[in-house]
Amino acid sequence: MDSNFKRVPTRHKFEEVTSQLSSLQEALRLNSVPQSLNAPSSEVRDSRTESPDTVDAALTKPPSITVNNSHIYDDDRRIAFYGIEDKGSSALVIGEQTLGTTTLMGWTIVHLFDYYCEAYYSFGPELDISPSLSELFEQSRLLFWTIVVTASRYHPKYSYLYKGFIEPYEQLLSSYLVRPIHTLTTVHALLILCYWPLPVPVQAQDPTWNYLGLTTNAATQLGLNHPGHAREFGFPRATSKEVELRTKTWLHIFNLSTRISTRMGVPSLLDKESDLRDVSRMCEEYLPVGSTLAVQTEIQKIFARSTAALQGQTEESCLALILVFSGELDDYRFKVNKYWTQETEMQYLGAKLFLFGWSFPYQNQPYGMTQKPTSRKLILHEAMRISIKLIHTFCELEGSRRPSQSSTKTDKSPPPQVYQPTVSFFELNYAVITLYLFLSHFPSPSPSDTDLAFNHIRNAHALLARCAGDNEKHQWRRMAFNIDLLGKWHASGRQLPPEVAIKSRMGASLFYDAMQKIAVLKAEQGGRSYAVDLTQPLPDREDRERKASMTVGTEDKDGIDPAFAAPMNVSTAHISGVQEGPADQTGLWPGWDESIWGWDLGMLDSTQFDFESADMSAWQAQGDPRGFE
Repeated sequence: MDSNFKRVPTRHKFEEVTSQLSSLQEALRLNSVPQSLNAPSSEVRDSRTESPDTVDAALTKPPSITVNNSHIYDDDRRIAFYGIEDKGSSALVIGEQTLGTTTLMGWTIVHLFDYYCEAYYSFGPELDISPSLSELFEQSRLLFWTIVVTASRYHPKYSYLYKGFIEPYEQLLSSYLVRPIHTLTTVHALLILCYWPLPVPVQAQDPTWNYLGLTTNAATQLGLNHPGHAREFGFPRATSKEVELRTKTWLHIFNLSTRISTRMGVPSLLDKESDLRDVSRMCEEYLPVGSTLAVQTEIQKIFARSTAALQGQTEESCLALILVFSGELDDYRFKVNKYWTQETEMQYLGAKLFLFGWSFPYQNQPYGMTQKPTSRKLILHEAMRISIKLIHTFCELEGSRRPSQSSTKTDKSPPPQVYQPTVSFFELNYAVITLYLFLSHFPSPSPSDTDLAFNHIRNAHALLARCAGDNEKHQWRRMAFNIDLLGKWHASGRQLPPEVAIKSRMGASLFYDAMQKIAVLKAEQGGRSYAVDLTQPLPDREDRERKASMTVGTEDKDGIDPAFAAPMNVSTAHISGVQEGPADQTGLWPGWDESIWGWDLGMLDSTQFDFESADMSAWQAQGDPRGFE
């Protein structure tokens, strides 16, 4: 009988348990046979090729790791993360599970859950970790597979599985997105996906913002923004622990919404004064003083209130308010200094940098056009200092408590920064762009400031290359390419025409200006952007169609019409690391959406373009990007 006292067939269960026991007995007699990182097989049979002792050793963790303000490991004693502290039992009960054509054995599933707990859990949403693996699988297959897929991406042993997971996982995800979301587990799965999105060939295709909007609306419908009123939203039996979990989920949604909207240069989904008051009340009632989540939430709340106040201000008022709100962030940092962590420092620096970003459109104007040149110079110099500190802090995460310290580390293990939420990399990229702005617009920067800026640009580029690994189309590889191009633009001494400067993207306008520069350089080098001169209108559609009709049948092997694009070639063999999923762009041109023509390829895409890959090596060797042309 099952747990509901219903009769169930027992012969199949008996055979399944017998098979698992036989596998374990066989494994005791076999030597460990490690899976290749590039193994072509789509099936994992770890319980047949690894002894339990080998897996136990692989799952051994550092003496103490803090996750969501709780110690996971203390002298190898663990919290119950879906019951995987009892590895053998968990692996036996969960058994084989299949996603698409990939079948995972129990030991592999336990290993991946353990890896998620160690590498990702402290950055993402807090989950209800009390069910067992088998219970979670029955409750929410989406959350189950979201954890497995996320953990496999950079796993030192199972990363080869990630590519095969993507398509069937997207099919599973789509089956949930077409139905109303009425469970907290689905909200948690979508949140994890917003923290660590699936790879896309072109950054403009990243659906994270859409998922975040859906998650916010679903959480509102579930009443997560009204802790203590769960009964009114259909959850009359919610315990105090469940109410606390619902509250923390909402705070994660608020934090992520603020950070992602900031990077995109659009208003946050939750920046109204009533939203900010609710967030403050939740932190006071449900979070311990000084908890990491509470500190991060307060940082984002100050930033959200600041950006709301800056909208529609004149330059003089904007510059004054930027300095006021920057001081407010500094005061809060001093107030909670004893609770400060590397993660809160990253969010604090990112908030400060995008706050200064509100002044950057004015930096492109001649100093005679403003009555506040001193304020402008002060903000730009402070932005340079914050950018350097952000890059330094992000690179210092190399020594943090991530899986690189565990016994699972191999020569192929990626740097620990890859486990950071994806939005952190965009803050790193914005810091690099800010340094280029400082170098080109600050009047007579000192030699020490110039050297610091160039050194940290190089450090950011090198880190992105390491995080990208061997994957030629990895999004961080694309970001590193764009840093190369911005270095070329800076070395040329060119400026964008004032009439094409981006001013409507709030604190992220500088990012879109940088994308325009990159689009111009790619167009000049045979890239697929339409116009080198951004002050000119788009080519007339009829003229483009006429040219296309004149070259019918002349497409190259990728289906690209020579009338629209020149051949492009680049070697990227000088950077190496980990591999992951596909990024095929065949057929994306010329039928591209004109609404993003200005940065179609500048938007961190994977299309290659014609420049010498040795340039970056020369830059690093010479120590000055201005000399690598």
